Amino acid sequence: MPAADPDSVDFSVAERHKHRQSRLLALAGRQDDAVSLRQLTLLGFTRAEVRARVRRGDWTPVHRGVYLVGRGTLSPRGHLHAALLAAPGGAFLSHRSAAAAYGLRQINRFEIHITVPAARSRQRNGNLIRHRATNLHRDDVRTYNRLRVSSIPQMLIELTSTETERELDRLVTEAARRDLLHVDKLTQALRRNSRRPGLVKLRGVLGDYVWKPRDKSTLERDFAAFIVADPLIPEPVRNEYIGPYEIDVHWPEHRLAVELDGRLYHQAVKDRERDNAKDIYLQKRGIRSVRIRDYRFEHDRAGIRGDLLDFLRSAADAA
Repeated sequence: MPAADPDSVDFSVAERHKHRQSRLLALAGRQDDAVSLRQLTLLGFTRAEVRARVRRGDWTPVHRGVYLVGRGTLSPRGHLHAALLAAPGGAFLSHRSAAAAYGLRQINRFEIHITVPAARSRQRNGNLIRHRATNLHRDDVRTYNRLRVSSIPQMLIELTSTETERELDRLVTEAARRDLLHVDKLTQALRRNSRRPGLVKLRGVLGDYVWKPRDKSTLERDFAAFIVADPLIPEPVRNEYIGPYEIDVHWPEHRLAVELDGRLYHQAVKDRERDNAKDIYLQKRGIRSVRIRDYRFEHDRAGIRGDLLDFLRSAADAA
């Protein structure tokens, strides 16, 4: 058998090293520069090579068996990745660290909370705080921006015993603004954890987010009875079409339209966009559009009455 060409062997080895390095950089990029020893082994690095790179300062140990690839410091999100890589299989970011992973608060790299299914007890190891969890539901954990993390409902339930009502309210509001809070999932999570301490506080903060919306026809009937019972509010036209849009309640002479909405405001982005288009269409034609949601109708009828009378009077004065 002819001897192998030394030049071709060197070229092959160099190509393998280049390919391995390319895969490493791609992996580190996905994990904000944090990689585990297990991942390095799968890429073909030996333990001796890992130790050599650490000695040279090319890689920096973050946790046992977890490294920062490159010279520098680990980013805040890199610390979240490193925490998951250092934890047992099935672990996920939870509590305040879950809120940080969603961008709802700042990342505290000195105190990272992770939950391990069926772990023995809550314990701290360096900057990692481990919590135990049993009987997790499949909806309690999700992947968000490549991080395994508590779902939004699960995160709120985890925090309800430690956070103030003000902080819980801020988290709920911010999650709703980003369309991360979904009523069905939230309601189901509260039901599954009905015996968990502190839920009374969380339910109070959630307020109208877990309010069960009225059926649209029921809301229309109730609003019609509300109008008829008030002698100062004139009889409107109902379910009238203006251009392509059906208007729930309309006072043509006062150029005032009321839209009745039984949906929670954060529940459907497409619905909100359609509502905005209708409002703009009416405004271009000089018609004031007022939206009344069922939660306000239930809790603030006096305020609704006052607003309607003000709008009707101002239109009459202008005429």
